[in-house]
Amino acid sequence: MRVLATLQAAVETETQFGGRTRTWSDVADLWVELTVRGAAEPAEGGLRPVFTEDAVAVSHDEPLAEQGQILLAGGDSWRVVRVVRAAPKMGRMTLHLDRVT
Repeated sequence: MRVLATLQAAVETETQFGGRTRTWSDVADLWVELTVRGAAEPAEGGLRPVFTEDAVAVSHDEPLAEQGQILLAGGDSWRVVRVVRAAPKMGRMTLHLDRVT
């Protein structure tokens, strides 16, 4: 099923005290075919396990899409892990996503 999603990029600005602040700015609105592929709960060493989900979103090719951005789709916030252009065909792109819940 296709859903309307918003692609966001981080914008860092300097504060009046010399620090930095990060906000998220809308880059593009995309119709995406979102497919949740699976979930995992890996634990490293003696640390508490973290539940993560993986998904793939296919959309028209958006030149501003890049790794590290956020995709807001269906009320969920997904981190863009990888952008594959011209896949599955020319003029399309595949976004590999994950989120920690």
